[in-house]
This record gives sequence, structure tokens and C-alpha cells, in this order.
Amino acid sequence: GDGAVLDSGDTTASIRRMALGNDNSVYLSLNKRTRFRTVINIESFVALDNQTTYVITGNTVPTTDFFGFKIQEATIWGVATTAGTESTISLSSMSNITDTKLEARYYPTQKIDFYVDDVLKGSLTSGLPRTNSIYNEIYRYTISTAEAESKTLYIQYFEIIQER
Repeated sequence: GDGAVLDSGDTTASIRRMALGNDNSVYLSLNKRTRFRTVINIESFVALDNQTTYVITGNTVPTTDFFGFKIQEATIWGVATTAGTESTISLSSMSNITDTKLEARYYPTQKIDFYVDDVLKGSLTSGLPRTNSIYNEIYRYTISTAEAESKTLYIQYFEIIQER
């Protein structure tokens, strides 16, 4: 397909989200090895300043145990939360209007490996999601702006694989 597009709007502090909830017909758990990948592209009129984008999977409410990516300004971060406390690792920079492939490989209680354009850029070994959480969202994309300028997130696809 053609993927999806999220536009932050051109009002300061505006935000847009797109999520696929888990209605329990798909059993995903944070106690199993999981990987997901996606290709995104962020477009801004001037630069990637004053924007924050999340591409995550896991349990986003009420306990917030998830992992994935955070793009803030033009820096790509690997991100994990446990009970709402965020851990990050700087991975790479991102250019305006450039397709970027992101992949996270989650090994419960051990680590999360983060890949950017098929290259391992870093790992988190602490602050990992708690393994007793069950997914409530298969994916969540969020883009926000801190200025009166629209930021657009283009999503080509999302793929998730979990061991049984």
C-alpha cells in the first residue's frame, strides 16, 4: 500500500497520533523476544527543529512499558520505558525528507538492539520494559511540534515479529 501520513498541524504544541490497539485477538507479551521494523520519513519546511516523534510498541497505558524510537530535533534515539521511566541512547542523526529504516530487537530482561538503515547503532541494557506487561498497542506513531510550523511523518510500513 501507500503507507500513512501524520501531520502535526501548524499550531504550537500540536500533536498527532496513530495507533493500532491490541484487542487481545493477537497475543503479544513483553516476556518474549520481539522485533519490529518500519521505514519513516519526516518533513519540515525548514528543518527537523522543534519536533518530537515516537515510533513505539508495547504497553502505553496505564503502566507505560514500551520500546522503540524517539526522534527529537534531528537525533534518533533508542527508547525504552519501565513503569513510565524513560531510558534512551543516542543512535544517529536524521535528515529532513529522507527515508530511514528503523529496527528494534528486544530480548526480555537482557537488552534492546537498535538498528538504523540496517546498521546496529546501539543497545540498551537497563530500563527495559517489565516482562509482566501485555501489549495494549501493537504500534504507536506520534509527531508533535513546539512551534507554529507543520511537521509531517510519512510511514511506509510497520512489521512486528514475536517468538511463540
